[in-house]
Amino acid sequence: MDKEDRISALPDDVLLGVIHLLDLRAAVRAGALARRWRRLPRLLTDIAIDVADLIPHPKDIMVAYANATRWLLAPTEHRTIRALRLSFYLAGDPDLPHSIGHAVAESTAERWEFTARTKSDHRAISPRQRGLLGPRFMSFVGACPVAFRRLTSLTLHNLRLRNSDIHQLLDTCERLELLSLHRCASLGGFMSVLQIDAPSSSLVALELQLTSVPNLERLICYSDRMDWDICFVVES
Repeated sequence: MDKEDRISALPDDVLLGVIHLLDLRAAVRAGALARRWRRLPRLLTDIAIDVADLIPHPKDIMVAYANATRWLLAPTEHRTIRALRLSFYLAGDPDLPHSIGHAVAESTAERWEFTARTKSDHRAISPRQRGLLGPRFMSFVGACPVAFRRLTSLTLHNLRLRNSDIHQLLDTCERLELLSLHRCASLGGFMSVLQIDAPSSSLVALELQLTSVPNLERLICYSDRMDWDICFVVES
């Protein structure tokens, strides 16, 4: 028996443990090795799919990401997905995030975490680009309410949102426990007041990362509740 046959002869739980340690690109490649390996990635119950694992990749990176995600999340009677972590770009065809959201909704994922990234460094993103990314993300939320009802952790980078967007987000994401905003802004400007009024929300932690505020002297938070965590990160 050659080396490859000896590996393939290992029990499924051992092989799944190996695949669990692989990144997205390697897991998909492993699934192309042989018929038995092909089904194993779709038996994973703890799944992390990060667009960074596909770099370097041709310009259609989100097409490849969406295809891989739909394949990995396809329902199977042999598993229930306990934890799902997705991280991808909002840029490109707006239908791609929607197709990923529908795949999440149709999967057996009990809870999931999502990080919305931008291809460019935050210093290269203009206010206009931030303003475009905000509505694109909210369109994603509106198009996939079933998926977002299962969301437990959300991290957003470089978006510009209205206070009404935050309210809609928390109303839709009824199980959301962590909301992390990295270099995000209000449509009213960086000095606008961020108001969160969601008495029925499951939110227990709020993270705000600010940048380009070298003259900041005060950072104030008013809350009627003191049993949830607020974390501020300020970069000068």
